[in-house]
Amino acid sequence: METPTQFLGDTEKAMVALFRSIQELRKVEADAPTPVMFCDCSEESFAEKYLAWQKVNSEAISKSWSADKAWWSNFPSMSVLAGSILTIAYSGIEFFSPGPDKTITLPGSFKDHPKRKKFCRGRIISGVPLGFIIYAGRHQFVHRYSNEPHDPTKEVFEHLVTHYLDGVRHPALDLSNDILSNYALNYLDVIGWENCSAYLDDMKDMIGI
Repeated sequence: METPTQFLGDTEKAMVALFRSIQELRKVEADAPTPVMFCDCSEESFAEKYLAWQKVNSEAISKSWSADKAWWSNFPSMSVLAGSILTIAYSGIEFFSPGPDKTITLPGSFKDHPKRKKFCRGRIISGVPLGFIIYAGRHQFVHRYSNEPHDPTKEVFEHLVTHYLDGVRHPALDLSNDILSNYALNYLDVIGWENCSAYLDDMKDMIGI
């Protein structure tokens, strides 16, 4: 029977490849110039100064726009890769979680469900255990073409959305955002998993290694 350590070892090369693929696709943004105009001027003179700035920085502005278009072109692929990472993490917790962290109060939709309880593990992010975020992120990814996410997914998303800024809903996690259908990459950013090493550190904690 596979052990938690074997699970991480058997899937590590796949996870390294997934993270590296996301990093490679993200390079279009990292390598792009970011022209910014600072102007201590009156409203009347702003238009003239802006046109002058635009002329001087036309090449950088063009490259920045091109990088932005390339990033959005890559976003669906990056999101599928991120969803695959969440799915593998989900499987690890589902099979090897030692049980819920008893120091954390379980919300209603997780409290009386044996399978969901397993995901009450890991560090707390904006008031939510990491395991719950993985559970909801993976569920949204897998069922993103369904009409309505189920209650636990909505509960986690809504908590993260409303604990962003006072009076401001987090646009990258808001399920009512018509622009997005796959939130997996945004979830990965919230978690802070930029590479396989960060993933492994959290997974070892959540599955009791």
